[in-house]
Amino acid sequence: MAPQTDENREVFPGIAFSTFKTQFINPLITEASELLCNGLLFTSTAILDKISLTNLHDDIKNTISDYSFISSPQNAQTLKDNLPDISSNLKQNPELAKQLLTEEGTKWKPAALMAYINKTDTFLEQLLLLLLLTGGQPDQSPAPADTDSIRTRPQTGELVNIIHTNTPSAPRNIYAHKEGGLMIITASASTPSSPAASSAQHARVRFLPIPVSKLLLLYLTCVRPFISTLMPSGPYACSRYLFVGPKEGVWRWATYEGIVRRESKGRLGREVGVEDVNKWLREVGGGGEGMLGSGTGMVEGGEAMML
Repeated sequence: MAPQTDENREVFPGIAFSTFKTQFINPLITEASELLCNGLLFTSTAILDKISLTNLHDDIKNTISDYSFISSPQNAQTLKDNLPDISSNLKQNPELAKQLLTEEGTKWKPAALMAYINKTDTFLEQLLLLLLLTGGQPDQSPAPADTDSIRTRPQTGELVNIIHTNTPSAPRNIYAHKEGGLMIITASASTPSSPAASSAQHARVRFLPIPVSKLLLLYLTCVRPFISTLMPSGPYACSRYLFVGPKEGVWRWATYEGIVRRESKGRLGREVGVEDVNKWLREVGGGGEGMLGSGTGMVEGGEAMML
């Protein structure tokens, strides 16, 4: 029998990791990149090659409300020099502006605005999948008490509830790390490994691959502020949660589970849920590294301390 490699190891019954990458993860990154750049930023995917994450500064100890590495003055010039401006891109494309804006050019046509919102929601669905599939850690959500889980499960889940800026009572979940990428830190239910650690809140760390880090950065720095100006009283402007939308506000577990099942069925021909993905991630020993090879060994065993 041939030795089992990472490429031929099964992710789900009958589906090897190589198939999982070529039919699910890689196409998902491509589709999310095209939707973000072409449909939301009004530019080409070439912008992704121009973005460098190595110069981002982040103060993980800063718990002041509304702070994030995006709002840090130390990153202002770096972000300004490297990121696209949606309004400018739109102005430089008169034909597109004519399709989206009213004749006076100051307001969006209602149908065009709704289409933009729908594209944003689709991108967020793709992003949520990528955080789950490439972050290297299972989503520690309590198991449902019965088989009727999709409708009865409470609003839980690490990823679907992450916030992108500090709140008055809680730190954010998204950080820039020194190796040049983004990471997600969420509370862990695991037991501290030493008495010294017991006084601090344990956390789980997901180091995102560079392609996924760039998608998340562009959404937070460009799309989220832009759509907030279009809908100043909407959830994009008023909520610190990453995954929000005009239909249901903060996404619920049923939305999360439904996205995973729908996309796995369409891409793999096999419907799987979040817990199926979790099982695979536990089996491969989710150690805090991105599944595509980003962020190596910065936090041993995927555990960190909330500072």
